[in-house]
Amino acid sequence: MAETSELIRTEFHRLWYDSTCWTETSWFGVPIQKNPFDLFQYQELIVEQKPDVVIECGALHGGSTLYFAHLLDHLGRGKVVSVDIKDGWHEAARRHPRVNMVVGDSKSGETLKAVRRLVPRGSGVLVILDSDHAASHVLAEMRAYREFVQVGNYLIVEDTNVNGHPVLETFGPGPYEAVTAFLQETKDFVVDVRPEQKLHFTFAPGGWLRRVR
Repeated sequence: MAETSELIRTEFHRLWYDSTCWTETSWFGVPIQKNPFDLFQYQELIVEQKPDVVIECGALHGGSTLYFAHLLDHLGRGKVVSVDIKDGWHEAARRHPRVNMVVGDSKSGETLKAVRRLVPRGSGVLVILDSDHAASHVLAEMRAYREFVQVGNYLIVEDTNVNGHPVLETFGPGPYEAVTAFLQETKDFVVDVRPEQKLHFTFAPGGWLRRVR
């Protein structure tokens, strides 16, 4: 029975991903290109943890930027620091008062200085990495942005499903491999498997990392 359930989950994941329906989704009219299963669990995590700051690396048109800002509106606190190598934020995200945009390579020293200026020391921070998916880039991001994550908070690496985990088998080393390498370097983070088990489906298998020390 367990093997059958896992097979169903894997095949549904492939079917849903390969349909590319997720590339046609939007939030309040702004393209978001996220798995709604993950968006729902982001909502739960943000309500539970009430972060002072949500840092996202990789914004594209800013649909997720606006989504996180709206969630923080409901909490009446917090801000979004959105980092992207291109200034492509939709006007709706750009003008939201909780949104702070940083244009630049997410792992560069200059970009990190800009992010540090926006994140007060000791803030509760949720970090979500969704920019360049090459393993070397993601690993560099993880090493850089871990400094913002307090014990109990999360560093989430999106699209660990590529390179055969279980989609896009020929992608090459990507986020999943970066997470594996990162966890070999440090014992400060552990994988929280609950998000991928709870709704049976996530674009970030093994990528929900909670800081434990």
